[in-house]
Amino acid sequence: ESLRKEMSQKFDASADGVVDDFGLPAFVDPLKFPAGESIKTVFNRFDGNGNGVLSLAEIDKAVLLLWPNVHKENRQAIIRAYKAADADNTGWIGKGEFKILLKELSFYLHLSKVFKALDKSGDGRLDFE
Repeated sequence: ESLRKEMSQKFDASADGVVDDFGLPAFVDPLKFPAGESIKTVFNRFDGNGNGVLSLAEIDKAVLLLWPNVHKENRQAIIRAYKAADADNTGWIGKGEFKILLKELSFYLHLSKVFKALDKSGDGRLDFE
């Protein structure tokens, strides 16, 4: 939890507690949005059926389409970000939770990169020897 707070403070460009579309840190360059796209526009791109909320399947599909390199190696990061962003535990990500989803996705993608760098043997475990 303290690592999450520290990273959020470090990479929160607008100081609003959210790593937003233009404040995403360099380590998640694949998540950059096309120039001029607002959070609302990106949310609508994720919302495949247009019902105003996002399911995990919609998020998964959108990440695959928008950022295929991110999706390919980081399915667990997507799932963790989805669970962390679902603040009301409805199983859906609403418009109010979307920025949280992006922030959490940034966090878990970074964590995944750090873990992979530390996992010298590639066995999915960290050895402290």
